[in-house]
Amino acid sequence: MLIIAHRGAHGAPGTYEENTRDAFQAALEMDADAVETDLRKCQFVDKNGKKCEQIVLSHDPIDNLEKHKNSMTLKDFLSADFAEWMELHLEIKEKDIINEICALTSTVRFKDHIIYSSFKWLELLKLRRKYKRARIGMLWDQVKVKLPNWLVALFANILGAESIHLQFNELTKETVKYFRGKGFLVYAYTVNTEEEIDRARKLDLDGIFTDYPSRAYDVLSRPIQ
Repeated sequence: MLIIAHRGAHGAPGTYEENTRDAFQAALEMDADAVETDLRKCQFVDKNGKKCEQIVLSHDPIDNLEKHKNSMTLKDFLSADFAEWMELHLEIKEKDIINEICALTSTVRFKDHIIYSSFKWLELLKLRRKYKRARIGMLWDQVKVKLPNWLVALFANILGAESIHLQFNELTKETVKYFRGKGFLVYAYTVNTEEEIDRARKLDLDGIFTDYPSRAYDVLSRPIQ
């Protein structure tokens, strides 16, 4: 089961800020298999009225100077040492930023290590049309978007998705079996406690998104009880 560090290794209080170079580097050192981050376009406007439109790593909008100073750009993320050694999950948080993202990711030699994901399925469809070789993971919140499994699988097939990423608390063995039977890898978010990690293993998931990669590694190293 893949251990995917959710916004880096930032779970332990007082350690690393999420979506920062230190958090991602720590994830690598904690034996995570992959890291996940959020992508937005910076909306900060400076005192001269110029808008910063860089693609940045942030769960929330970047709309003031302080957030702008503390945010890491996608360009810097892709050029960091850890990026070449891990699978990279890029969650697209906004509409109409596909072109800017692809302009950056298409230049790196490890582009096949990148998985693009989003709850915004139409944005993933735009990505598929633009970049035929894109690896896509379709995010689905089963609580907010109530759809039958067959319809989700149908759209995932249209996208050419390799994986479906589901809310862990709503996940059952039947759901995992269904999507696995349709040919998709099944990942769950966000899996943090020892009990959750152990249950994820018993569900036979292909991967988990976690704020605590070292904890996940420790639990998964133990014999199944």
